[in-house]
Formats: sequence, C-alpha cells, structure tokens
Amino acid sequence: MIIETLKILIIEDDHDVREVLKGMLYTCGIKHISEAANGNDALKFIEDNNVEIDIIFCDWNLPAVSGLEILKKVKSASYDFPFIMMTARKDIDSVNEAKALNVTAYISKPFSVEQIRSKLQFVVEQISSETGNTKAQAPNVANAMAHPLNELERLAVLKEKGHLSEEEFEIEKKRLLAN
Repeated sequence: MIIETLKILIIEDDHDVREVLKGMLYTCGIKHISEAANGNDALKFIEDNNVEIDIIFCDWNLPAVSGLEILKKVKSASYDFPFIMMTARKDIDSVNEAKALNVTAYISKPFSVEQIRSKLQFVVEQISSETGNTKAQAPNVANAMAHPLNELERLAVLKEKGHLSEEEFEIEKKRLLAN
C-alpha cells in the first residue's frame, strides 16, 4: 500500500491540533485528509463515506460524542479501518478501555511528526500484511501473547523502532507485569 493513496479522517475538536496533525500527515506524504470537529459530524461522515476512509485519527475528548463512543460505534458497525486514538490520557485504565474495544493504536498528546510517521508505518505494514484486503483492521499493537516475557520483548522492539513512545512502553509494561 502506498502512503500517498491513504484516505485519512481526523476527528478533533481543537482547530489548532487538527491543523498541526494535517500538516504532519502532509509531511508524511498523505494527500487525502478529511476532518470532523465533533463526534456527531464524524459519525455522519463515517456513515456517508465509510468506503472513502482508510485510517481514522480520533481525539478521545470530544464534545457531544466522545472518541471512545465513536470507536464503539465504528466497531459495532463492523467497519474495518484502523482507528488511532489520540489523547492526553496516560492512565492504564483508559488505555485498557480503548484496547478492549480493539483500538488499532494509541498515541499520546502532544505528539511529534516522527510519532505520527511511526504509527502510520505500523498501520500500513499491518494492512499490507493482510492477504488481499487493503482495508483490513490492523491488529492491536499490544495484544497479549501467551507469555508476558515474549510480549515484553516485542514491546521493547516496537519502542526501539519508534512504534511506541517511552510513555506508551511503560504503560504497556506495567499492564503486562500486572497480569
């Protein structure tokens, strides 16, 4: 899959954050970006244009309908596009709540262009590894494996490659070691 062909939907109520993220996505080579400033507009856009979406970047805290509610509705409608949750929340309960709904990736605010590029690369690699389905749901970044040590090693590799920030790595490490 070629990054330039991806169609991205940004769901973010803060105009400045939306503009910064759009600029970062353009820097990464993304040409097709749609946006919604609130949850209601996002749900309408998704319903009307779901075949025109490859990846969603969604803020958690939105007016009227939260990012988590959007994620629930997207998953319950069986849409198969990757969903990247953006938030300043760093508590393990929030991470686990999103992961329980099969969020594709989780990115902490503030974020850098390199973090966005890394998340995009991760999602594109996951989509491309699916057989013949360019819009397949990418697997969860931190699905638990049979042995926590193997999962911890995998997380360390993801962190080393830039797919997880230090904070995301620490949250996932605590989650693994708590189980």
